[in-house]
Amino acid sequence: MAIYLLSIKPQFAEQIYKGVKKYELRRKVGNLKPYSDIIIYESAPVKAVTGVIKIGNIRVLPSEKVKTLILAGELEGCGKEDLKYVVGKKPILVIEIIEYRKLRRKLGLEELKAIIDGFKPPLSYIRIDDKKKYEKLIDKVSKLI
Repeated sequence: MAIYLLSIKPQFAEQIYKGVKKYELRRKVGNLKPYSDIIIYESAPVKAVTGVIKIGNIRVLPSEKVKTLILAGELEGCGKEDLKYVVGKKPILVIEIIEYRKLRRKLGLEELKAIIDGFKPPLSYIRIDDKKKYEKLIDKVSKLI
């Protein structure tokens, strides 16, 4: 199973953890594997790993189609803030969120830098291919779920 690290704005992470947001939208269309785990890094002002989501289906859709789905209420939890993100853009990655788990405590940026040499949060998301480099993070996250 693939594991990813994804940066997300705190307001959207909170919506995920409350069970409101069931889809995450990304302009970066990459090789994301369905039914993978994604470690959530909340951007400023939180600057911390705060949870893990399991994703389901993944679709790449034209931005106009995503806009239509949002307006029709078919992308549960996506709203006006998301429209600004997708309108007039290239194809959009639509990621279904099927499970979420918030950590018992956050792993702040300084702690992350101590765990992972040279840690920098991704601009969007990265696949954790170097398991050895990230094994301490994966271990800490699994113990805090």
